[in-house]
Amino acid sequence: MFELFRKSILIVLSIFLLLYISACDLVKYNDFGNIASNRTNENPVVELTIWLWPGSGLEDMIREYDLQNPNVNISMIILPYTDVHNNLQHAFAAGYGAPDISLVEVSYFERFKEFDKAFYDLTLYGGQTLKDKYLDWKWQQASNLEGFLFGLPTDIGPIAMLYNRTLFQEAGIPTDRKLVADQIKTWDDLFEIGEKLKEHHIYMVDNIYILYRMILGQGSQQYFEEGTNKLIVETNPSVKKAWEYAVTAKEMGYSRGIPQYWDPEWGERLRANEFAITFATSWMLSSIEKSFNSSSVINVSNMGEWDVTYLPEGGGNWGGSFLTMPKEGKHPRESYKLIEHLTSPDSQLRVFTKDKNFPSSPLLYDHPIILETKLHYFNNAPVGEILVDSAKNLVPVYEGPNQHIVTRIIDNALIQVDTTNTPPEEIWDEAMRLIKNQLNNE
Repeated sequence: MFELFRKSILIVLSIFLLLYISACDLVKYNDFGNIASNRTNENPVVELTIWLWPGSGLEDMIREYDLQNPNVNISMIILPYTDVHNNLQHAFAAGYGAPDISLVEVSYFERFKEFDKAFYDLTLYGGQTLKDKYLDWKWQQASNLEGFLFGLPTDIGPIAMLYNRTLFQEAGIPTDRKLVADQIKTWDDLFEIGEKLKEHHIYMVDNIYILYRMILGQGSQQYFEEGTNKLIVETNPSVKKAWEYAVTAKEMGYSRGIPQYWDPEWGERLRANEFAITFATSWMLSSIEKSFNSSSVINVSNMGEWDVTYLPEGGGNWGGSFLTMPKEGKHPRESYKLIEHLTSPDSQLRVFTKDKNFPSSPLLYDHPIILETKLHYFNNAPVGEILVDSAKNLVPVYEGPNQHIVTRIIDNALIQVDTTNTPPEEIWDEAMRLIKNQLNNE
């Protein structure tokens, strides 16, 4: 009876997964060119499916690879970021529906390492020979203690600090990026700047959520203890430090209280110079510049109002992904060849050039294309040089298997602190209760 029930559940999950994917706002590309004449019975076609989310920067290279390899036909399915991870987990639970290749973000990666039997070990296809091409800590993230290689690294997310030159000038603060870096070497220094800005009725940061993330990201552990995966959110000094700085920024009136990067209001407020400082990865910098270029309310007079300098207290990282091969795929050798191509230093350089996704290969950090990268809307700031330094100085952060659950709850708690008058200690206590309840139900 139990076995019948289990099989029924798996069938329901399989049907749900297929219906869910078909109902999502996805984009599917396949058979990119009229190359059927090259695909014969002597050279059979291998069908591959790859799951991505928007902004990976891989789409053009996948199309090219499809055209250049007549015996391979690739279907790209592009889903929202969260849906890629949820659908992959549903597929593993159902035993059906996983693609040949899937992009997985670092916040979910430890969770998927628990499904080692659901992935191909890339060392079986030569993956171990590529180790020296990537950052050591990124390679460690891609593997488990037994040396099982779950994926090949794509990008990382080194961070820079953005500041508004116009608002700094209004507050009597030097605007030269080197002087700004010298003045804001620590988070306490940042708050001194915040006080000067406040005196001129200028908000220091867009929100406390981003400030918290930057400070927390400089610790070696966050919510789970490396090695044991014990929940340490209430005992980790790095969490306490980040939370206290964030709450203080709210209490001191330093935050504009705009919820998130991807909220449309955020871009409008940025363009309207309603806060003086924020923080961004390389791809965020590119997105912000594109938003300026596409905005009908911005003209050339706005160019150079924002500038870029170094993050206080060293480097930081936000995000980064891996290309993995679920074991349901029937063509692992062909899949491996594709992801090896997509994650090679040459391919990472192409993605950076087009979309500014920052390479996980340190072999590129001296490349002139990266080192000499400047963005015009940011006063021609040497963002390539700044981000390379950030990447070299960042401390690797362990993210546990349920990192995304705790992150979501803490982020929502910080937004509540930032936008309501509820006492922060009450919000914290409720966040801890939610975290424990949800983890107990996992």
